[in-house]
Amino acid sequence: MKKCESVVIGAGLAGLAAAESLDSAGVDVTVLEAAPFPGGRAWSELYQGYLLEAGPHTFRGQSDALWGLIDRLGLSDEVETMDSQAGRYVMRDSRLFRVPSGPVEFLLSGLFSAQGKWAALRGLFKAGDPTDRSVAQWMDRRFGTEIRRTLVDPVVGGIFASDSAHLDMSRAFPKVWHRTGASGRLIPAIFGKTAPSTERSGVYALRGGFGQLISAVAGRLGTRMRLAEAVEKIQATPEGGFRVVSKTGGIFATDQLVVATEVGGLKQLLPSLLPGSAESVGRLQCVPIATVSLGGPSPSPLPEGFGALLPRDQGFRMLGAIHVSSLVPERAPAGHWLATAYLGGLHDPDILELTDAQLLETTTRELSRIAGSNLEISMGRVHRHQWGIPQPNLDSLDALDALNDLVRPYPGLNLAGSYLGGVSVEMAVRSG
Repeated sequence: MKKCESVVIGAGLAGLAAAESLDSAGVDVTVLEAAPFPGGRAWSELYQGYLLEAGPHTFRGQSDALWGLIDRLGLSDEVETMDSQAGRYVMRDSRLFRVPSGPVEFLLSGLFSAQGKWAALRGLFKAGDPTDRSVAQWMDRRFGTEIRRTLVDPVVGGIFASDSAHLDMSRAFPKVWHRTGASGRLIPAIFGKTAPSTERSGVYALRGGFGQLISAVAGRLGTRMRLAEAVEKIQATPEGGFRVVSKTGGIFATDQLVVATEVGGLKQLLPSLLPGSAESVGRLQCVPIATVSLGGPSPSPLPEGFGALLPRDQGFRMLGAIHVSSLVPERAPAGHWLATAYLGGLHDPDILELTDAQLLETTTRELSRIAGSNLEISMGRVHRHQWGIPQPNLDSLDALDALNDLVRPYPGLNLAGSYLGGVSVEMAVRSG
């Protein structure tokens, strides 16, 4: 049995952030990761001359925790600033429309009818209803169903691989929820005073992909990060500590434990440690995602900008696609384009049953449909995530409250992961 000052289970973004924070505080930390490589859903690879991301590509600057991690790892000079005003597009009636970025663009946009625009303008002055818990209810009451179906649903599909009727507004879009206050009115939220923030705005990427951050933390931890060390069970000790048993026979004793697995690992490990947690953990939902990266000689099938959102009612299996080479041109060879598409989610749970060839064929066909011609593809790569995107659904808040009540009697136990506060990179790091 190995006695450890602290143990972190899981070497995804949340687990690595927790491990780095402990290490920076002078705490000796051991990280146990089931996979043969660190990073979880966030890792990068150089493939046939293209720099690919298996998961997220960019991050928003609104996280002091993430900036602190980047600074401590010496990666500040590797951060690239994206054009935050770059176009985002949504498919409607076989056309890509630019998502309005301001009131004038909204009024001039051909994406919405005159009736839909009028309903949205009136919604700025409408009071909310405290019973409107889902994103769909919240949006419908203020802006009408047209705006929700045409714009909000594709955004929800692109971020959460879900639908607006399924998600809790307070968890999916917490800043909007809290800014509107008790009245639920948007005008005070837009023009009212807010506390000054020290957080940076904007959209950013790491020059070498998120693999740079993962490698930097892994290099700092060295042999204290044990890969291919899947945990079988966690037990509480009579002394108030924890006994972690791995599937390879390793036993690690510690008084400070961070469980930073994905939801699937949580469902496997917590019930043996916390009697009664199976019901709460079972209510946490996570949907599968396949990321498909395609590249080829210019021109690109996507317009310049961030990429396109593809609503389910438009006949696409893709949820959306990021125009990577438009955001970071050096990630594709000269004269070539690179796009990453996302498939699966709440309404396509069997996506991972498709072979790589089928996923590549589906994505090529649908990008060709967007381009209006058959694409010449020179590179294709598939990454699979069984526990892809945690769902901030209507049941998740109560489930997390119940789970926190069970964890509270164990002062040395902490949970970390994107299922706690949000699916973004910055929220995953903050949870650690």
